[in-house]
Amino acid sequence: MELLLILAGGLFLTTLLGGGLRARQRAAAIVGARVRAELDAAYAAEHDYSKVEAEAFVDVDLEFYRQAARAFEAQGFRKVADLEDLTLSRLHPESRTLLRMFVDEGRMIRAAAFQVAPRSALFTMLQVVRASNRPLFVLELVSELPRGKFLSTSNTGGLVALEQRPRCGASGCRPRPSSPR
Repeated sequence: MELLLILAGGLFLTTLLGGGLRARQRAAAIVGARVRAELDAAYAAEHDYSKVEAEAFVDVDLEFYRQAARAFEAQGFRKVADLEDLTLSRLHPESRTLLRMFVDEGRMIRAAAFQVAPRSALFTMLQVVRASNRPLFVLELVSELPRGKFLSTSNTGGLVALEQRPRCGASGCRPRPSSPR
């Protein structure tokens, strides 16, 4: 009889714990599907862009854009335009994306400076990896290679490096050192 009660108790406990595990797995699958849907909507096709005035973007750090411009121009780049990524703005109208675009003298390297405010799916991913929900300040260079290939280089290698705005000066832009955790 005791053995039967122990087995019944074990089965009951397993059912309780297993149900909680299954609920967490279902919740993770739902969040994963939502993240996947947002990524597909954002990156499944070419993006639409429009020339804009940077001052129209009230939620961006215009000083970051000015510092990036000085740093890129000191390296021989020239500003091409300020653009809005309309594709992302349609997906997230509460968080418009301003890109400041540059090109080098030979027109083989394109550069961009942009600020990304965490959005729903991105915010979820940042919370999972314990990164800050503050805006991310991104510097990106795209080099055109032979046979229609491109090489993209940016400061997005580690999200921790993106928690603070990069320091931009005459010698270029560098991420600020991470604070000890």
